[in-house]
Amino acid sequence: MTATQKIYDIIRKSGPISRIDIHRKFDLRPATITRITELLINRNLICDCGKDCAAAGRTPELLKINDSAFHVIGLHAVSNAVRGGIVSSAGKIKTYLTFSCPDSADKKRFLESLREAAQKLLENAAQNGIKISGIGLALPGEVDYNTGTLSKAAVILPGLADIPCKTYLENKFEMNVTVDHDTSMITQAEIFWGKANGCQNTGTLFIGRGIGGSFFINGRLWRGARNRSGELGHIPLRHAGPTCKCGLKGCFEALASISVIEKKYGVNISFDEIVKRAAYGEKKAVAVLNEASGYIGEAIAIIFDILDIELLVINGDIIAAEKLIREPVLDSFAAHVHSKQPLNKEFIAYSCFGQEVGVLGSAAAACHKAFAGFGIEI
Repeated sequence: MTATQKIYDIIRKSGPISRIDIHRKFDLRPATITRITELLINRNLICDCGKDCAAAGRTPELLKINDSAFHVIGLHAVSNAVRGGIVSSAGKIKTYLTFSCPDSADKKRFLESLREAAQKLLENAAQNGIKISGIGLALPGEVDYNTGTLSKAAVILPGLADIPCKTYLENKFEMNVTVDHDTSMITQAEIFWGKANGCQNTGTLFIGRGIGGSFFINGRLWRGARNRSGELGHIPLRHAGPTCKCGLKGCFEALASISVIEKKYGVNISFDEIVKRAAYGEKKAVAVLNEASGYIGEAIAIIFDILDIELLVINGDIIAAEKLIREPVLDSFAAHVHSKQPLNKEFIAYSCFGQEVGVLGSAAAACHKAFAGFGIEI
């Protein structure tokens, strides 16, 4: 670890903190501390935040992380839309917008939708005096991380394949663009700014119109051999179950996704409305959510038995039903899991992010690249 990284981490974890306290508590040379903190201030990564009035004698300046060191644009391609936002280096959303994208979009129209979304957000940033340092794009399906190409997303974005998203956006906007699978990026957001912060072995379970996940194993994002790990929606829970859009039968996604919950309830009622009705005690709404909770708990049990992670964070549109599904999910988990979890420790968490989690995920990846340009690993 470099001295720059070490001092940045100290300020991030212990700040606000003075230079003299960094010296006393972490045994670093005063000259090194002065040189590096000045460098970090000049790069806008840390800032002064007043005096340490509790200190004896001369009151030293306190240093803290600059929560607005820079800003990025996060984009998340979902069914029928592109969600986008302007996000600070500390994960604070300044602007959040949703842009429609037609069901039948071809390659050209899909790329144009991405361009339009990024352009609107760049214009919004300019109007508010915000400089953008990079763009992140979260995609469903199969993504070539090295080239930033959407290989295919047959379930969420049917008909689209071999879309050179990174090259297209970089050529249009002449700035760094990071493109990855959406659940990989979402996991980064949970680790940087969310419930999984500080975990070395953790993962996410995203439940929306599709179901997926990603894992952080021994302090590293686990991609698998082809960047395709985390297809949790296609865990086969019922071999004689309904046919999934992927062509297999009884997939987790075909039993408990948001679309399936809406379909089982019927009469064209949205998921948010189902949650409201369940909260008021409507039996049909409660029954539909309880059935989905059973499948969710069963799938989580499989995940823990295979990976032995310390924490799984549930996120996506399902978060709207957290209070209603929390207990039935735990009951189902307990009924199906082999590896018993410690009773005194939270091992299933519900994200503090809502529908915007994909935007925060893509922004987290873009921030990671921007910090790397300063020689900082977050």
